[in-house]
Amino acid sequence: MSDIIFDNHRSDGSCQTFIIPLTYPNISLGAENITRIEYGGDIWELRVDLLSNSQRPIGKTNLPPLEYVEQQVKLAANFPMTPALDLMLMAGCQYIDVEIEWPRSLLHTLLAKKEATKLVASYHDWTGNTRWTSPVLQERYAVADAFGGTLGDLGLPHSVSFLAGNQQTEQALNQLLRNPAFGGAALIAASSGVNELGLVDSISDAVKQIGVVDAIIVKEVNGELQLVGDNLTWKVIHSCAVRAGLGGALLDKGATAVIGGKDRKFTAIVCYAVKQLGFTTVRCIGHDDGDRLGDLAVAFPDIKIQEADSLDSLLKDLTNNRALIVCSGIAFAGIKVNAVVHALSARDNGGAIIDFDADRGALAGIVSNRPMWKLFGSSSILKELTCRHSTAWTGRKAPESIVMDVI
Repeated sequence: MSDIIFDNHRSDGSCQTFIIPLTYPNISLGAENITRIEYGGDIWELRVDLLSNSQRPIGKTNLPPLEYVEQQVKLAANFPMTPALDLMLMAGCQYIDVEIEWPRSLLHTLLAKKEATKLVASYHDWTGNTRWTSPVLQERYAVADAFGGTLGDLGLPHSVSFLAGNQQTEQALNQLLRNPAFGGAALIAASSGVNELGLVDSISDAVKQIGVVDAIIVKEVNGELQLVGDNLTWKVIHSCAVRAGLGGALLDKGATAVIGGKDRKFTAIVCYAVKQLGFTTVRCIGHDDGDRLGDLAVAFPDIKIQEADSLDSLLKDLTNNRALIVCSGIAFAGIKVNAVVHALSARDNGGAIIDFDADRGALAGIVSNRPMWKLFGSSSILKELTCRHSTAWTGRKAPESIVMDVI
């Protein structure tokens, strides 16, 4: 039998596992909020003992079934039962939920007999009046701490600051990054010099090939905190394309990716993304420097990268398969994105357009009456990138529905 908690955080021992108990008398009552409740959690705990046919919480006016009450009477309200705990220990259960309000003698017995079993310390405030800063909770924490790390960090507000400037700010930036309270950074202008400046301890495999860092992530390695330079933008492109059915087994053989942008960094990011999607052919628009494409061809030998000097040549090269267009929404060497999209969408083969510049009505108008085409504009990209950063920094799944509401 696998260990859910161990497997879930095997790659990072500093991560904690969060269990979310569902205390609804009927699970369907939480359907509307379940997507918000799940964020930050790893395991659902279904409290079947609290389920009720009346859909009202069990209490003085809504008693449990008579059979349940009779069973508890037989146990003389002795819960947890010592024989049951002995059985759990003898069976070598992986986890036993231990209430720290139980008699100290029982707690010490469990500690002495637990062997490989892990004890999960629990504390329930039945009054609802205990505050996080109260002496009572401090005392309970001290007891729980004897069983191991049982109380997770609070979801306190995080502060976000912006730092911009030139070489004079490098020292200030380095001090910021090395601050023990530093939790991560998003580089608004993707940089290829973060590693060279010694601002990070290592870089991800993606950055090694792309050569561009747009995020700094704090990770624990061998008990020490290290700064890792990563690139998350390619993951956004990848995610949007997959949602449009352009990736993996869903990708048409011979499908082509069209990259519009004069910036080498941007093109490298897109090349890495389409490579992960399974594309083998890339057509670039608007690159002033031919040597730049040669450099990319060396970095991405598995992809056939070619420049398209005109719209006609681009359309001639493209097959009738679905296409992925990733652009920054500006005119490339006289070729407007609108013209490219209009020409390709006229084929009705479908595809996806990922435009980093803006949600312009022109593109939306072209695609709106063509259901085979999917458009991802700047707001969609920003939402996706925000979630990616949140997940990378915290190690927890980002609250997507909340992000979508805010941005």
